[in-house]
Amino acid sequence: MPRRTKLVVGILLLAACVPVALWLPLPSPAEMRAWANEAGAMGAAVFLVAYAVCTVAPIPRTVFNLAAGLLLGHIAGVAVAITATILSGLCGFLLARLLGREFVTRHLHRTPVHAVNARLADGGMLAVASLRLIPVVPFAPLSYCCGVSSIALRPYLVGTARGSVPGTVAVV
Repeated sequence: MPRRTKLVVGILLLAACVPVALWLPLPSPAEMRAWANEAGAMGAAVFLVAYAVCTVAPIPRTVFNLAAGLLLGHIAGVAVAITATILSGLCGFLLARLLGREFVTRHLHRTPVHAVNARLADGGMLAVASLRLIPVVPFAPLSYCCGVSSIALRPYLVGTARGSVPGTVAVV
């Protein structure tokens, strides 16, 4: 199928979805909270896994943090959001280390690559915490960058946890 035809078909399908989305009833926040309460611990566990897996990809955590507060309440929402944040960071870090570390190692002789690697490795936990605290770089790309750098896993995870807590608590 030609590229132009695929584009037209895609636009038509998207256009057909808009009226359906507007027609379907949306549950109220109270109804969603009631569903989460009925699901109990299993619902929280499913939410935690969904949050951790989805935010390994560059999907903003803010949506999940808001949902954690709405669905699980303040205390459980914060606990689940922080745990999922750390798991997501761990998965992104390990995935990048597995897939990209060798490539970066081959290019460490280049000044920009060496400078970023040295900054993360030397700064360790403090560098990661400050980058998480003031989100200059989005969550997932920073996890990937740390994964391909020379920073050790433990300082990365501690920095991720410490730097993510204030923003996560505020949003949840």
